[in-house]
Formats: sequence, C-alpha cells, structure tokens
Amino acid sequence: MADRSCFEQMQQRVGVLEEEAPAPKKADRALQESTRRLELAYDQAIIYAQQLKEEITERKRAEERLQEARDALEVEVQERTAELSRANALLKREIAERREAEEALRIEKDNLVNMLNAMEDGVYIINDQCDMEYVNPALMKEFGPFQGKKCYDYFHSRRETCPWCRNQDVFAGKHVRWEWYSSKNQKTYDVIDTPVKRSDGSSSKLEILRDITARKQMEQEKEMLEAELQRTYKMEALGTLAGGIAREFYEVVGIIIGNTELGLYELARERSAQRNLEEVLKACMRAEDVVAQILTFSRRGEHKKGAVLVSSVLQEAISLLRATLPPTVEIREKIESPSGRVMADPTQIHQVLINLSINAAWAMRKGGGILEVSLEDLDLHGDVADQYPHLDAGPYVRLTVSDTGHGIEPGIEERIFDPYFTTKKPGEGTGMGLALVYGIVESCGGMITVESQVGKGSRFHVFLPKIERMGRPTTAASNHISMDHERILFVDNDQAMVDMGKHMLKSLGYRVVAKTSSIEALEAFRAEPEAFDLVISDQIMPHMTGDMLAKELLHIRPDIPVILCATRSEQITEEQAKAIGIGGLVAKPTVTRVMAEAIRNVLDQD
Repeated sequence: MADRSCFEQMQQRVGVLEEEAPAPKKADRALQESTRRLELAYDQAIIYAQQLKEEITERKRAEERLQEARDALEVEVQERTAELSRANALLKREIAERREAEEALRIEKDNLVNMLNAMEDGVYIINDQCDMEYVNPALMKEFGPFQGKKCYDYFHSRRETCPWCRNQDVFAGKHVRWEWYSSKNQKTYDVIDTPVKRSDGSSSKLEILRDITARKQMEQEKEMLEAELQRTYKMEALGTLAGGIAREFYEVVGIIIGNTELGLYELARERSAQRNLEEVLKACMRAEDVVAQILTFSRRGEHKKGAVLVSSVLQEAISLLRATLPPTVEIREKIESPSGRVMADPTQIHQVLINLSINAAWAMRKGGGILEVSLEDLDLHGDVADQYPHLDAGPYVRLTVSDTGHGIEPGIEERIFDPYFTTKKPGEGTGMGLALVYGIVESCGGMITVESQVGKGSRFHVFLPKIERMGRPTTAASNHISMDHERILFVDNDQAMVDMGKHMLKSLGYRVVAKTSSIEALEAFRAEPEAFDLVISDQIMPHMTGDMLAKELLHIRPDIPVILCATRSEQITEEQAKAIGIGGLVAKPTVTRVMAEAIRNVLDQD
C-alpha cells in the first residue's frame, strides 16, 4: 500500500513539471529528471511491491496458521464439550440413581417400620446408651408407652445399667436368646436379642419378645398327657398279656368245671364226694372271677352294660363293707344323688367301691379313722367344666371315697394306678386294685382323680357320665336245664375239652359228634348237612377259626344253628357274631347250666 501511494505522487509531480517547463531544454532536463525520478520511484515501487507481496504471503501464512489454530481449537472445544456432555449425563444418571436408592431405602425403612408395627410380638430398639429409640405397638400394648426411657429404668426399676445385663454382650456383637418372666403382667417371654451396626460405627440392640405363656402351659399339659399316655401304654401291655393268660387259664378252668359238674351229676348219692366237688367248683368259679377282673382291667372283657342306679349298688357294697372292715374304721355315707344312673355293669361299680374302700381301710389300719362314701350330681358346664379339661361337658355322677389315713407320699401319685405298683410289703398286696378301678372307670367313659395330703388322708373322685333313663331290668337266669335228643356237632382243638364237652352234652340228653379239627368238622358237615341240628365250635382254632367255620357251614346250609364259644379276651362281639349268622355266643369256661340255656335258646327259636 505504501509503494502505490509513492508512485501516484511521482506521476502527479511529473505532470506539474511538464506544465511549468519554459523551454525545450529546460523541458528536457526536467523530463530527464522526471524520468530518472520516475525510474527510481518505479524501482522503489517494485521493491515496495515485492515487500508487499512477501508481507501478503506472510500474512496469508499467518492467517493459515491462525485458521489451523482455530480449527484445532474448535476440534478441542468440540471434544471438550462432548466430554462435558458425557460427564453431565453421567452425573445426572448418578443423581437419579442416588435418588432412586434413597427412595428405595425410604420405602424399605417404611416397610420395615410397618412390619415391626404389625408384629404381634413385642419389638424395641435401644442404642448403646440403653435409650429406648423405638417401641412397636404390640409391646406398648403389653407394657405401655416407654419410648425414650432407659430400658433398665423401665424394666428393672434401676437408675444404672444392670451388672448382669445382656446388653453389653449384644453390643459386642453376640446374638442372645433367653426366657424372661415378667412380674408386671405374670407372663413368660421368649426373648431374642440381635446386634445392629449403625453407619457411624455405633451399635444398637433389636429385641423381640414373644409371649410363650400359653406354650409353657401347653408343655406342662403335654407332660401330664405323656405321663398319662405312658400309664395307658402300660395298662394296654398288661391287657394284652392278661388276654393271652386268660385264654390258657380259661381252658384249664373249663375242663375242671365241666368235669366237676359231671362228677357231681354222677355222684349225686355220695354226699361226701359231692361236697368236695362242690368246693372244687366254687374254687373254679372264684378263679374265673379273678381272670374276669384281670380282663376288666385290660378293658377287653365283654360286660353287659345297662342303666345302673349307682346309689343302690353303693348301698349293697357298703353293707358288705360294714361286715368286712374292722370296727376301728367308721363308715359314713352321704348319698345326694339317689336317682343318678350311669351306663355300666353293676358288678364293676361294685368292684370300684370295694377296691377304693379296701385301700382306704388299709391306710387307716393302725389307728383307725373315718371312711366316707359320698355320691352327688355334677353338671360340667361353664366355669365348672374348665376345672376338668379332660372330661366332656354334660351331667355326671361323682363318687367320692375319702379316708383319714396316712395319705400318699409325694412323688408317687402318678404311679398309683400303674399295674403291680404297690407300697405294701410282699404278700400284702398285688398292686392291681387301683389299676382295676382305673380300667373300669375308663371303660365307662369317666375319669378318676386323687387328692392327698400326708398325715391327713386321701380323697378319690370318680366321675361317671350320667344318663337320663333306665335300661330294662334283667331277670335272674333260670336254673332249669332243658334236655332233648337233638344231634350236635361239637368242635374244639383241645382233646380234653372235646371229651369233657361230649360227656356234658350227652348228660344233657343230646347225641354228639365231636371233632378236634375245624377242617374235619367242615368235611363231616359237608358230607351230611341235614344230619345235625346244631353246631358248637370253639373260636380260637388252627387253620380255621370258629367264625370262619360258621360262615362255611352257613354257606352250605343257611338254617343251621351255630353256637360259638369264646373267652372274654377274644375279639368277637355279639354284634359281630349276629352279623355272621351265629345264633349264640357263650363265654368260656363254659358252665353246664349256661350251655344248656344257650342250646335251648338257639334251638327253640322260631
């Protein structure tokens, strides 16, 4: 730009000189001077132009470098902007995630608090200074609002930490579980202490208190029931043994009774021999009663139950007791339920009172005392029923036998009903009396309890379900033995029983075909089904039992009368026998009079 300005100035100067030149020389000199100056200016203009070109080139280069720098800066700005955008997005995501986490934590905390509030178990949280920071509604309902108090101040009425307290163990990281009885509300709690670490490093304790009062009571009741169950198991075991023994014993007694009766029949004129045999027969009957008592205890015996007027049975038993017990024992009776009836066997009720009274008299054998027998009605409903949880609600008759003897020693009350358990010396008692009573009462659907105090006596309570109507009175059995000439098929696997039965039936006027095998008896009957008027069979026999034989016989001839002989321990009832089609069920050992009546009852049916 500077060179062009000089050149233009030079041209202007040349024009001025041309106008001012006066003469040609002067004009030439001026022209030459102007030309020289012009050439000089031109050279300078060239130089200036060259410098200008170089300057322009340098400026372009600078502009290019500047543009490159701008481009690089723009790229860097774009990259930095992208990085900032990514960082900003990441920050936003982190903020959102943190907010979500905080919201989730808040919801979880609310849920936890709601869960603790909804728990039926009491829950509270204390810090390491024993301050109650949280208490759920269940615990406040039990003990009242005590949030913000010291735990030892509220629970133990102390102003400082208990020296035996478990809190320090929990704060040290231990899990503790223990039982606590609260004197404030008389309840027992299962307590679980759990350590909780806080975010600041301090410790807290979470404690859960579960009310186990009902469970503890149930455990106590369970122990009582288990003891009762063990006693029942013992009785059932003995019952099984008694049934097996009774079966064998009845066979022997049956042979003795049958042959003794035959001997009495044949020796009717020999009075001395007859009296001896009568004594043998009485002894056998007594043996039968003993086995019946064992089976009564085992609750497997078959007894004819009916509506029993308890007061009448008690008065008969008390009359017997007055003649039996020593005069040092005063008997008092208090009958407040004269019309109370129960469903039972009258002989069994008689046995209950006799056994309890004999035990009471034994407890007063040294110095005498008072034996009191009372009978009263008891209606188990409402609060009264709660006192006897093992009995169903309803009307009962309560028989109480009390004495003023030495009482029962502590620790043995739960064993007094066990078979063979006795505090008497060897030879003075068998330990079966109270066990028999227990079996009879249980079979009648009742319960027996005992109260005793050492030095003051004992009191036994027998609860029997009361009924509202009487059964039909039973008539005495006829002593008349019917005789006829029918043909009987007699079956028993014991040869001695077969011989005795054959003679007994012949003495009654019957014709007899005897077999010792049920298979042989079935073959004989199948060969001549119309040749027999009656079949008498034992129940327990090898290969084919009596009821199975009866089914086969009735299949061959549906109208054949059948009598089944079974001991009280054998599991067949009159209902089961009738369902098969058996006409009669006779208990073993068989007495001639009973068998004769059974035969006529079956044969004389329409």
